[in-house]
Amino acid sequence: MSKKVLPRVILGISMLSAAPAFALSTQVYVAKSGTDSGTCASEASPCATLTFALTQVSPNGQIVITESGIYDPISVTNPVSIYPDKGAKPLIYATSSSPAVLVNMSSPTTSDFKLIDVSVVGISGANNGIQVDAARRIELNGVSVRGFAGNAILVDPSGSNIDVQMHAVTVSGNSGHCMWFHPTGSATTNAVIRDSRIDHCGGQGIRTDATGTSGSGFLQTHIFGTSIAYINLTAVSSINTSGTFQSNVLLENSNIQYTSNVAVSANGPSAFLHLRNSAIMNTNTAVSASNGGTVFSYGDNVINFNASAGSTPISSPLR
Repeated sequence: MSKKVLPRVILGISMLSAAPAFALSTQVYVAKSGTDSGTCASEASPCATLTFALTQVSPNGQIVITESGIYDPISVTNPVSIYPDKGAKPLIYATSSSPAVLVNMSSPTTSDFKLIDVSVVGISGANNGIQVDAARRIELNGVSVRGFAGNAILVDPSGSNIDVQMHAVTVSGNSGHCMWFHPTGSATTNAVIRDSRIDHCGGQGIRTDATGTSGSGFLQTHIFGTSIAYINLTAVSSINTSGTFQSNVLLENSNIQYTSNVAVSANGPSAFLHLRNSAIMNTNTAVSASNGGTVFSYGDNVINFNASAGSTPISSPLR
């Protein structure tokens, strides 16, 4: 009986070569003349958009904008610094209800965001300018924000603590609040605003609002060397009508002028506002303490030429 010999079939495994993935770079470049391809790691081959650059930069890396012009709104989820180079004057434009710059870090307890010398501009009904939902630290240096229908700068964490540092920031020509610090839940927020200018706000100038907080954290805002003028509502407020945090504001070496409503206000039993070496002039009402709120004065302020002095601050000794 003869055997049938079946042919041996050898299956060859073909190796398909896929395009290699590019490694993320610690520094990437962006220019209006660039192209959204490759790594953008060379100034000679930049990205065209900030959105693409964010996909190419490594955590804690830097995005350098080398040309002036209008750039796209961004959503930031990993730690990064963004700044111009060689005298470039970049603008981030927003035209929709989404923020021009949204910071919502994937790992907020370890992630920082820095924005330097960039203008953030809203047109055609743009809502919020810079909105910070989650991060460990935010630094705005030489940034200007204008033209927004909502809040120019909104810091509203719900679960993670945030440290906010602003220096030489200009916020002008916005329909809503110019700055609103509003943590909810147990998120502690510490904000420092230095040598800045805030004017022509349709809402409040700087609103520090602990309403809705819970737990034993704190909300504090230190305003130093800052000019605040032409505010439609309250220029500087400390608010806590229902939260558990103390809301503390220190206004130091600053001046408030031409406010249509109240210059400084503390509203709520856990709301405190401290005045030190500052001037309040040409406003409708200089000081308001309501619903158990407290305004302290260190006795070295100038409060003159207002339609009404309002509430009398509690005298607090320098120390």
